Amino acid sequence: MQRIRNWFAQKFSKRVTPACGHVSALVETREIFGELYTDLQLPGGKDGTAEYCFDCLADMAIQCPWCDRPIVVGYDVTLYSPEDQDQEKYLSKPHVVAYSKEPLQLVGCPRMDCADTSMDYAGEWIPDAQGKGHVHRYRSGTEELMQTDAPFVLRDL
Repeated sequence: MQRIRNWFAQKFSKRVTPACGHVSALVETREIFGELYTDLQLPGGKDGTAEYCFDCLADMAIQCPWCDRPIVVGYDVTLYSPEDQDQEKYLSKPHVVAYSKEPLQLVGCPRMDCADTSMDYAGEWIPDAQGKGHVHRYRSGTEELMQTDAPFVLRDL
């Protein structure tokens, strides 16, 4: 039933032209690095303010160095460092992104089997001016705790 609904959504969904210039449907099913995403909705597509089509958004996706699953635009990310002896193994993967070289910090996903805790979320994967993705860095919950003695509320995840 889901496949039929997805097929109809792709064939008959309203089509828009985002700022990237490509024509795109408002709703789409897409496979990114072997993982199927169903009922994707184009951000800002309904009100005509979409910046990127699904093809451009898929091109901005990267892979988590730890689990090899996709990190797509809008995902929270972690910044973990591999052991010294494992650095080349992770850097040789084609779609892995290093946030910093010294010390080596790799952009990882927020999934439960990769991130130790949501306190480790240290940024968000967002588009940049060149139509590629990059990390919009924010302080992790752990960094926040080290900065203050006052109580604070971490985002409700």
